[in-house]
Amino acid sequence: MWVEWSGNVGPSRRLSIVADATAQSTVYYTPFNDSIQQQGSYGLLGSRVEYGPSHRRWTVGAYARNLTNTGYVTATFGTPPTAFAGRPGPSRQLGVTFTVRR
Repeated sequence: MWVEWSGNVGPSRRLSIVADATAQSTVYYTPFNDSIQQQGSYGLLGSRVEYGPSHRRWTVGAYARNLTNTGYVTATFGTPPTAFAGRPGPSRQLGVTFTVRR
């Protein structure tokens, strides 16, 4: 789910603000629904801001992903006899963008 506001600020400038949220219920990574290879439910929050001229030929922006720095696993695997590992999801990410359109 996301919420976005975009509009002109002043006679020739544009501002866009976006907030997003995702939710994931419990996921089992084996066909047997083993409790050792599961990821419990979690939620992620993100945001983005862009600013530039109203003709939109260029924009400057900033974004944040996983704002609450939630730890989660995107996949697991097991090897005999009883070793399990998982691939962690990305931690908090912050960044800046500069976009030029033709």
